[in-house]
Amino acid sequence: MPRGAFKDLQKLTLRIFSNFPPKNYCYIGIGASPTPMIALFQELGVSAANFPFSRSSLHSTSVQREKRDSLIGSRIIRHFIHFTPSQTLPSSVCYNKKIIFIDFTATGESLSKFESALFFVKKHHSELYEHEPFLLALTGRELPFQMLESNNINYMEVGTDLFKELNYSSYDKLREFDVWLATMEKYSYASKDAYRSFRKSIKRQLEADEKFCTRLRTALETGEIKFNFCEKLLYTFGY
Repeated sequence: MPRGAFKDLQKLTLRIFSNFPPKNYCYIGIGASPTPMIALFQELGVSAANFPFSRSSLHSTSVQREKRDSLIGSRIIRHFIHFTPSQTLPSSVCYNKKIIFIDFTATGESLSKFESALFFVKKHHSELYEHEPFLLALTGRELPFQMLESNNINYMEVGTDLFKELNYSSYDKLREFDVWLATMEKYSYASKDAYRSFRKSIKRQLEADEKFCTRLRTALETGEIKFNFCEKLLYTFGY
């Protein structure tokens, strides 16, 4: 990942953890664009997961169509059930934590569609979420914030280098899971080797910058959560 974009990602990580502490939240990235962020979170040892979803997964009239088409509706529900980690099972990555769905967006369209699908799923399976899930848009300065505000979607502004990298560079080949569409009859749930390799590259970038771990530990360490990767790295540097 380009150095400038990675630095922006580190700053964003501190902001997200400050506003939504890892001891309380489980972070779920929507689609391909949050791939670097989720990979970084996972390397740090916090609760994080990827959720395959594309703005083309649902057309603008999909929610109305789902009400008439039980097959499409059942696929959406099955997809959310499979990729939403349990908040009640001790073995789950999101056990006893609130879920925050995160997406990088230039228009807010993808999050708006995801929100519609989420509303549909909660209506039919309210037990899926122990706590009300939270939506967060990560966006660049050129985005009309009014659009997100009008849709009651919370947002956070990100660095220019990071936004350009995620908005104009494709992470489709590095995503953990294949693109999912509600019209698909079959879907492979297998995690991809390319994503595991990408996580290793993120780990190498982290290993080259112990100062980030120092800032992370100083700013956020509460005694209730340990950033396992950082603890090991800082130990090797004698901190």
